[in-house]
Amino acid sequence: MSREILHGDAKRMTSKEFLEQYRDSVYEVRRITGEINELRERALSFGSAWRGETYLLEVKDKETGAKRKVPAFEPMSGGGNGRNTSMEAVDAYIDKEFDRLRKAKVNALVNRRVVVDAIEAVDDARYRELLSHRYVGLYTWEWIAETMHADRATIWRWHGAALLKIWIPLS
Repeated sequence: MSREILHGDAKRMTSKEFLEQYRDSVYEVRRITGEINELRERALSFGSAWRGETYLLEVKDKETGAKRKVPAFEPMSGGGNGRNTSMEAVDAYIDKEFDRLRKAKVNALVNRRVVVDAIEAVDDARYRELLSHRYVGLYTWEWIAETMHADRATIWRWHGAALLKIWIPLS
């Protein structure tokens, strides 16, 4: 029921897909944050590695999605003073993940602003409220129905009508 927009040679995007960009970027930020926290916890829990035991960290390739195990806390060749350990490599990897997290957060903020602008351009206040709750607040249909004092079927009907009022920017 939502309008499809063609972006040059890009695939068609529905109003709903456009509005879901912010939600998807928020989930990406949460996922990356979870990965970083897991890496930190694993890195801190390897105290006995200094006694010569070998541990493996499982990392996920961001392009292919394949998981692989990398050694943790083994001496690495190179590094001028000879004290370069894989702990430093883990720290470098975590720093790289922080850069990826920072970029994902910026992307989420940009997506949020674009989505909010599109919602604010809708001329019906009830539709703006519904769209804002769903796509910016990330609330469930049940919560929205209760908050707006309507049953779910009515909320879904309003949602379909509201999607038709969304104008997707071409940039």
